[in-house]
Amino acid sequence: TGWHGPAPPSDGTYWDESIGMCTMNSSHHRYHGSDDHHRGSSTQGLIEPVQGVKTCSFCSAVATPYNLIPGGGERYLLSMVRAMQLMGEYVDIIVYPENLCKTLECVKETAKAVRVDIDWSRANVTVCSNNGTHIMTHNRYRMFALLGNEKIPQVFNLGLIGVYMNQFPFDLTRKTRQRGLEALSSYNTIILNSRYTLGWYEEYVEPAATMISEQGLPMPNREVVYPPVSLLEPNGYIRGLKDGGWAKTSRPPHIILTGRFFDDAQGKKHMEAINAFEKLKTIATDSGKTPGPKLFLVGHQMPGEVHANYTARVKKRAQEVGDVEVLTNLGGAELIELMKKVTVVWSLTGFTEYENPNPADSEHFGIAVVEAMSTGSIPVFVNRGGLREIVNENPHHLCTTLEDFAQKTFRFLYGLSEEERVQERLLARSLSERFTVEEFESGFQRIFTELTRAHVGVVIRVYGPQQSECVSLIWMLRAQAKAAGFGLTVWVVATEAGNDPLLSSIYDQIDGATHNDVKVVYLNQQFYTLAKTKAPKCTEDAANHPYIRGNAPPKTEDEMKRICGYDNYVHYAATDHALSQAVGDNRVTHVLVTNGDNAYSPNFMSRAVKADVDVVFGDFLTQGNRVTAEVKLGYVDLGGVVVRRDFLVGHGVRFLNSLPKSHADSAKDVHDADFWYLRRLVKRLHAKVKILHDEVLFYHH
Repeated sequence: TGWHGPAPPSDGTYWDESIGMCTMNSSHHRYHGSDDHHRGSSTQGLIEPVQGVKTCSFCSAVATPYNLIPGGGERYLLSMVRAMQLMGEYVDIIVYPENLCKTLECVKETAKAVRVDIDWSRANVTVCSNNGTHIMTHNRYRMFALLGNEKIPQVFNLGLIGVYMNQFPFDLTRKTRQRGLEALSSYNTIILNSRYTLGWYEEYVEPAATMISEQGLPMPNREVVYPPVSLLEPNGYIRGLKDGGWAKTSRPPHIILTGRFFDDAQGKKHMEAINAFEKLKTIATDSGKTPGPKLFLVGHQMPGEVHANYTARVKKRAQEVGDVEVLTNLGGAELIELMKKVTVVWSLTGFTEYENPNPADSEHFGIAVVEAMSTGSIPVFVNRGGLREIVNENPHHLCTTLEDFAQKTFRFLYGLSEEERVQERLLARSLSERFTVEEFESGFQRIFTELTRAHVGVVIRVYGPQQSECVSLIWMLRAQAKAAGFGLTVWVVATEAGNDPLLSSIYDQIDGATHNDVKVVYLNQQFYTLAKTKAPKCTEDAANHPYIRGNAPPKTEDEMKRICGYDNYVHYAATDHALSQAVGDNRVTHVLVTNGDNAYSPNFMSRAVKADVDVVFGDFLTQGNRVTAEVKLGYVDLGGVVVRRDFLVGHGVRFLNSLPKSHADSAKDVHDADFWYLRRLVKRLHAKVKILHDEVLFYHH
């Protein structure tokens, strides 16, 4: 209970206490366990964990399958921890047992190395096993973020709200299995680190997205949130002073290229950089420019013989060309000081002379180059990957050949007037200021704020004569959602066979393609045929029941038979089919099921959504009579019942379960299922209920 997507097996195949519980690296346990796990505890004190699913109102988590050693991805992940804390969350950092960095002390050192300021009194490192699809923990979080390098997340979402931070879909065209589709569908949003990564992700995830759509599963939104960069202050920089005097400080004609020394995909192209620098030296010598240029290659040395041999070749080539200094494992303070003294920053990651290069080989963003730019270093980048976005695709800063690098760098080192050079430094600083830690936190909080705001999923069951009323109902719901500030998604399903043209017509009339808030649920003829065999027979006596005739003007026999047959097994089977889609949409926080010809007083939805309870229902008008709502047979109409989605998840709540088992021989008997449905929520599942007596449902208006 509580999982998004298929629950872990309960037959003991792998869900046992030896791997089901996690190792806590701190004494801060903030989870509250109870049978009513859908309601998080607001307790702020420390509560010892108990068996079963545990939730906490302000507990969130991040997880990574990778070693937590200093790097761009780790900075991204740990910055997510800080952003969650700024939203008031207590955060678990989940790692696997094989992680090389799985103690609180080690993770603290990594956070310090990547310059992320985490409040460790509100964070914890938790070691959890995983079985390939699920992280083996009983904890249920409010927000959950997973870091990954594949287009499909490796494990299911652990939160009421989940994001998957994809650094790049390195698996490219690898096929996705069914379990992967379900895991992807369990997340609300995919976060990408650049528009470049987003473009390739959209291309490679397309087959999986198509299969998800065909299965009626929700596909996560995709959002770009640029990585957080801790901007550096140039020498002479005075915070808040806008005169740019610091940019006038003289600098030598030095160039820096940062990046780890390793021999693998997405390498930093140190050899190509040295070759470009050799060309630059020739141009400078031929032009009589002094002092001559100098190149610094700076980065962490990856362990392993293959990588060490690569660095040895780089050093040998650097010595041959001259004026190239190779600095491995330089300390953070020394690197910062070097950045402040150079004139130009290079990046050649992804440089190639081949056509159709591997997109994964490019720089997907480039935190280190943005740090250098923040000191006033002028960027000269390869014209590929996310680097293009950093300089707004300015051709003066982008190169396609090594000759380009030499010529454009020569111009910035020797070919500018003093005023032009100052302007280039100020521009570099200005470009870098778009990628601050504050911008990252703002973007992340914007996504989660959108996901945490109320979002009502409305299931409208409709048949032919209700078309115009259904169109009016949808426009009215949109108006209420806009006025109250909650999100809205509508699922429209027909309660009779042969109504596909009706559904399409409604979709067109409410401008569904433009608003993108209405989903049409098409059911085939076989569905209706099978359901109809289980429906109660509408006898002449049933059609003439006062429930059908009521106080309305006399109806024809055909009209009464139609109404009599309207509330039946088919009706509820179609409702359940649409309801499963609404409950399966992770954006949805509240669910309403209503008829196509119902209507609501202006503040009904707003008050229902804002009520801090599980279920809200209200009075209704039927055939000119007002019914005062009670949890009592005959005083409940389903169209006026709003239920929290997280209350429905995991309990198997379906409308067919509420149908009378032995005497559903009339429309009234079946309609009484509305009451039995509500009673089940209240009596068996202990729902907290509020009745709105001054907000009215207009039933079959």
